[in-house]
Amino acid sequence: MVASTVVVGLAPATTAGAASSTIVVAADGSGDYENFWFAVDNASAGDTVEVESGTYDAGGGTDLNVLDKPLTIRGDPDPNAVGAGANAPVIGDYDYGPALVLTANASGTTIEGVVFEPRFAYGGVELSLAADETLSGVTIRDSEFRGIDRNSVVGIDGTEIDGNLDSFVVERVRFVGSGADGDRAGVHVVDDDDDSSTATGTTYANVAFLDNEFEDVGTAVEIQHGTDEGGMADVVFRGNVVAGEPDSMDYGFVLDTYARNASISGLTVADNDVNVSYNPFDVSTRDEGHDVTDVLVTGNDFETRNEQAILSVAGEPATPGTMARVAVENNTFTSSGDVRNVLLVTANDGVAVSDLVICDNTINSTGQADALSVAFSEASGVDISGNDMNGPDSGSSGLAVFVDAPDQYTGLVVEDVSIDGNDVETGGEGITFHTQTEAGVLRNASISGNVVTGYNQVGISLDGPMANGTFQDVAIDRNRVTVPTSNSAGLRLSGSGEAETRYFPAKPFTFANVSVTRNDVQAAEQAFSFTGRMARSTDAVRVDGNRFAMTATGTDLAGDANGMTVELFGTDAVDDFDLNVTNNTVTGAPTYGASVAATVGQTTRSSATVRFVGNHLNDSGVAALYLARPDSQYRTQAGNVTVTGNNVTNNAVAFYSDAWGTLATSGNYLAGNVVTADGQGAVGTDPASGSNALDVYDPATDGPDGVEVSCPTVTSGADESFLETDDTPPVAVFDRSPATVAVGEDVSVNASASTDDVGIAGYVWTFGDGTTTSGENATHQYAAAGDYTITLSVTDEAGNVNSTTRSVTVEAATTTTTPPPTTTTPPTTTTPPTTTTPPTTTSPPPTTTSPPPTTTSPPTTTTTSSPPPKTSPPPTEQPTERPTTERPTTERPTTTEPTTTAAPPTATATAAPTTTDAATTTAPPTATGTDDATSAPTTAASAAPTTNASAGTTTETPDEGSPGFGVAVAVLAVLATLAVGVRRR
Repeated sequence: MVASTVVVGLAPATTAGAASSTIVVAADGSGDYENFWFAVDNASAGDTVEVESGTYDAGGGTDLNVLDKPLTIRGDPDPNAVGAGANAPVIGDYDYGPALVLTANASGTTIEGVVFEPRFAYGGVELSLAADETLSGVTIRDSEFRGIDRNSVVGIDGTEIDGNLDSFVVERVRFVGSGADGDRAGVHVVDDDDDSSTATGTTYANVAFLDNEFEDVGTAVEIQHGTDEGGMADVVFRGNVVAGEPDSMDYGFVLDTYARNASISGLTVADNDVNVSYNPFDVSTRDEGHDVTDVLVTGNDFETRNEQAILSVAGEPATPGTMARVAVENNTFTSSGDVRNVLLVTANDGVAVSDLVICDNTINSTGQADALSVAFSEASGVDISGNDMNGPDSGSSGLAVFVDAPDQYTGLVVEDVSIDGNDVETGGEGITFHTQTEAGVLRNASISGNVVTGYNQVGISLDGPMANGTFQDVAIDRNRVTVPTSNSAGLRLSGSGEAETRYFPAKPFTFANVSVTRNDVQAAEQAFSFTGRMARSTDAVRVDGNRFAMTATGTDLAGDANGMTVELFGTDAVDDFDLNVTNNTVTGAPTYGASVAATVGQTTRSSATVRFVGNHLNDSGVAALYLARPDSQYRTQAGNVTVTGNNVTNNAVAFYSDAWGTLATSGNYLAGNVVTADGQGAVGTDPASGSNALDVYDPATDGPDGVEVSCPTVTSGADESFLETDDTPPVAVFDRSPATVAVGEDVSVNASASTDDVGIAGYVWTFGDGTTTSGENATHQYAAAGDYTITLSVTDEAGNVNSTTRSVTVEAATTTTTPPPTTTTPPTTTTPPTTTTPPTTTSPPPTTTSPPPTTTSPPTTTTTSSPPPKTSPPPTEQPTERPTTERPTTERPTTTEPTTTAAPPTATATAAPTTTDAATTTAPPTATGTDDATSAPTTAASAAPTTNASAGTTTETPDEGSPGFGVAVAVLAVLATLAVGVRRR
């Protein structure tokens, strides 16, 4: 369409199909309108409403603020800054209503460079959609919304809409409040969840908030979805800044679905700076059947004072829903208050989790908040790696992973879990992984390469109180843990089943290929603790190559301070359990270097076996190795414990046994111990003669430094193709046929060979003669000869244009001229037949010429007069069979007609021999006997003097009243009769 500017008093009118117009609104009356709403109401679809600087208030009519057509409303945009330009117009209240109400018919509207400043309890822009309606293609940019905190004012308000949003973009807009408390928001979109609503399947798709600023507006953006079967798709928050004073900036970005089987698919939260009192980021579902997929949270700086950032999916037993392809990467989360968690990611009530990545984040808690909590029931592909988590307060923890589900869920599997390369500094627990589902399975899990510094509780803990539960292919490997205070543990591994009862059999816990290897632990009370209650193993649990260094003294310990504590409790109803403790170094344990309790009753035998081989036990305060007896009824079976090949040095007691039976030891290097054996049980010793070569922890090759962390890429978040700018123009190509045409003939053009990387929106042809048309193909006729240039302009869907040209040559058409009737044409308009007829073909030699018969006019008459003027020949002499329009007499001399030689000699002798010489004598008017019907009548009717070009003589034409006039007529009649006779022969 061709843009134009209209300047028409009060109500410029446009008609359907007309070109778009630009309408000027000026508060000083210099434009088309002074009233903003009148201009909007009178504009036509596709028009641009230019609003000049000034303040516009009140409506002045009913529903003038309802925008039900696509418009571009432009004030003073400043694309280089957030908000409107310095000369932006200010749009106030419309009769106690929002400034603009956008309906579905406003799809395609753009608002830019405008300031909205409502002063009552209404928003600047309101969205109003009925069920099954869709508002699409709306952009609000480079604008400003003010006064949002007054009386629950909302900047962009979509309260209780039943319809769909598609391609709704808010970009470089500033939302400003003044700090007053209230139920308010910069953007508030709420799907109507009224029970009377019949809407289902409502979606918010392709929604973006880009580079906006929110200041003291309560909640920056809140989108709530409440209809069944619908949800949100491809929502983007990028580059926004949210900040404000305490209690005036409460929430950042809130996305909430609370209907059945709704979903959030495609969400990107990137590069935002959010500082609020409560949730900086909250994505939650609150009913059955929810799916949250393809979520990317990256590059953000989130700070909260009272609550956490949340990503939560709730399920129901019948339709639990899923959380899939979620990545939280490279963010900074900070909490300055006593909140529960800084970042909380949950998938409760049976929700299945897959491809969850929480990687390379910095999570700081300056209060008593836990840095990161992750909870789910079933999961596959969880990677929590490379994060830096800090919570120095005694009530804060670093990372807590909980696997739990309601009682009806059994046999849930959590597999392919990596908790690697995190740096955790905490006053509480460092890294805890707790799973407690009935018959649950943790499979293929790695806790590796983490550095944990704690001050109060546990460094790394993997705990499985699960009846019939299983740890399979689980490794705690190459971590560095420092917990220097009392009542703490460096590493803790436990699995617990249930003993048999009179009603139910035993439900043991199973360890399968579980290992604790090459860790570096400094601890005060427990360096490593392993517990198996009603447990069994399919193969040996390995505790290998670790370095356990004790740092506390016995005076401030809450209980036994051991390098390693092993507790196996069971009955003979539990299958075999094997534990291999090898190649570890334990130094400076205040109590025991290693305490082993594999207990059963006095009358039963335990199937648990412990192999204690190749370790270095040094400088233990009470004993290097202790076989424990928890009470008088339960003791360890000494015969199930193997102690060999260890270096046991500088301990108070080398071996202390309170076990049943005799502890047999052999091949151990014993040096510097005060006592070799002690306790209530017997100890047999067969020491080695020298120090054993041990494969113990090596700081150069072991520990976390050699662990490489590489977080997988599981999602790119929202599909942002609706935001992409297509800067590639189309390729314009066309053919024209023919290249040369005559005036009035068609030339055809075809642009089907044109291409574009996205799609072609239109074709415009300019033919070089002032005419244009559109379409992929066209035809055109030129009215005048000449060389013309045809131009094709191709526009793609992004508005890019490319043109190309080709030339065409237009020639003059071959035209025929219809002569006037022979009765009125003067002889001078045609070439007399006598001017070109050779004498040999039309006249006999002079010697043969004789006077005509008496039936003809006398010779003197023919020699002294010419044919009379303005006299038509008799009707019998005018042939009617041949039209005179085919050939003018000027183009065909009578010499070309062979029938001219058929005239009788007497007819040719009467021509006028005295007026011309023999060389130029031509046929008289009796040449009408030829096939050319125009020759004889035209000559006979000639009245003007005729000049013979060859002889240079002139024949005078007699007047109608002269004496020879009648004679001439008679002669011509006779000659015509003779000519007709010749034709008939």
